[in-house]
Amino acid sequence: MKNIIIAMFAIGFLFSSCKDEAKEVADYAILSGKVENLKGGTIWMLNFDGWQKYINVKEDGTFLDTIRIEKPGAYLIDFEKKRSEIYVINGTNIQFNFDAKNFVNTIKFEGDYASLNNHFATKAIAQEAYFLKMKELYVLEAEDCRKTLQENYVSPFLISLEEVTGISEELRNLEKRNIQIGYIEKLAYFKSYHPRYTNKENYIAPDWFEKEVNDFSIDDTALLQYSTEYFRRVSSYYSSKGFELMKNDSTLSYSDAYFKTMKSIENEAVKNTLLFSNFRNYISTSKNKKEKFADYLAINTDSIYKERATALYQQVMKLEPGSPSPKFVNYENHAGGTTSLNEFKGKYVYIDIWATWCGPCKRQIPYLEKIEEQYHDKNIAFVTISVDYKKDYDKWKQMVTDKKMKGIQLIAPDAFNSEFIDAFNIQGIPRFILIDPDGNLITPNAPMPEQRELIDLFNKHNI
Repeated sequence: MKNIIIAMFAIGFLFSSCKDEAKEVADYAILSGKVENLKGGTIWMLNFDGWQKYINVKEDGTFLDTIRIEKPGAYLIDFEKKRSEIYVINGTNIQFNFDAKNFVNTIKFEGDYASLNNHFATKAIAQEAYFLKMKELYVLEAEDCRKTLQENYVSPFLISLEEVTGISEELRNLEKRNIQIGYIEKLAYFKSYHPRYTNKENYIAPDWFEKEVNDFSIDDTALLQYSTEYFRRVSSYYSSKGFELMKNDSTLSYSDAYFKTMKSIENEAVKNTLLFSNFRNYISTSKNKKEKFADYLAINTDSIYKERATALYQQVMKLEPGSPSPKFVNYENHAGGTTSLNEFKGKYVYIDIWATWCGPCKRQIPYLEKIEEQYHDKNIAFVTISVDYKKDYDKWKQMVTDKKMKGIQLIAPDAFNSEFIDAFNIQGIPRFILIDPDGNLITPNAPMPEQRELIDLFNKHNI
């Protein structure tokens, strides 16, 4: 997209009104631009450690936001499940524009670090091709797979990086290591995908394979802050250590074994990042939240992560059984009109959070319909809330119609950015919630329809 339309007046006003507050402006990054073929919505900016920010897009497609960056690095710009990286630090002014119908192939950066960010955009196109050709790639023999990965995801990226201007040698070297770790990440998947795609259940990778996929430092603090791929590789490394520990001690859950493994990490940055990731992923479903929170605070030394963990802990504690449930208000109903949670006062409410693109969600539909039929004359409402993005709105409408999906079919107005979804700290779907007739939570993590435990839970409450 070559015609770049930016809200320059708004930016100019922002700078003029803040010229006497230069220090405060330097504490933020300014992101602006325009999205073609999009009438309002959100852009999701996130990092691998759970930091996230939603950027609101106006009806005319423009956006302008100031964002406080906790830690300089390569973040992700996500638009309806399509992603590109963006390098951003406080004090920078970055513009990017794209077409909502073709995010990956049209995103274009200007402003600070434009050259590096457009390099990331080039990588995003290749990454898109990678996902489309995974089976074709991983049916190859190991040596051919390695060669193909190097030809498509190492050499071209290094050439692209050579053309990047306006960055330090330190940052250039970081990106070189990032390219290498991205290659290792893709190669590592060969071990699981090749047997699956070729039906070779007892496949054994060649001798060189393990050495190559583990040819990286687990103590690269700078790369950890910068690279999503590096975080995944280090996380995978220590995850395997956790599994080994669990095998040797059957009393440990995976979460506890992983937590115990991380406590022994000597690199403080790596330990703190992995600890917070573990805490964020498991605190909502932990049976001993208070104890887990105390353990986390006792060994984490990163003040930013401590602050975020405290806020997250306080949020999930509001979701303890018996607490008033967060509410959804005026969600569009597939049957017509809008629906709010308060309309179900006096009834139990079983809520299914799902999306049309979510395979595990769709597998629960037949089980949910059986439960609905079994309890159709009971004092319970079955509410299904889609978190589909705006581009999949018509797909949601059609799927509910075609599959004759039962129950009360609603769609959240802003996908995962909707207040109700955010209040439950929903990190993945499907997710099921059970609320009592007074509007209080029975559980924010109810059993799935296919699980016998759901019927046991209904029986416990005489539903």
